[in-house]
Amino acid sequence: TTQMCSNCGSIVKKTLSERVHECPYCGFVADRDYNAAVNIHRVGMEQPFEPVEPRPLHHISVVQVLSMKQEAPPFRAG
Repeated sequence: TTQMCSNCGSIVKKTLSERVHECPYCGFVADRDYNAAVNIHRVGMEQPFEPVEPRPLHHISVVQVLSMKQEAPPFRAG
């Protein structure tokens, strides 16, 4: 996702140390992570939306919450 220009779609090879995306084809300049985020967002938005059936929420009482098992305390060596 960092190699593809989010503006024109061209592949722009870069090393991991290069933090700025500079497209020689369209002139688009952006932070490498921003460019990748735009590409990821675009791919996600192209996925078909499939609604799910609504399910009722399960309500639990305060007594049920308080009686649930709690996480064990951290282990201390020594």
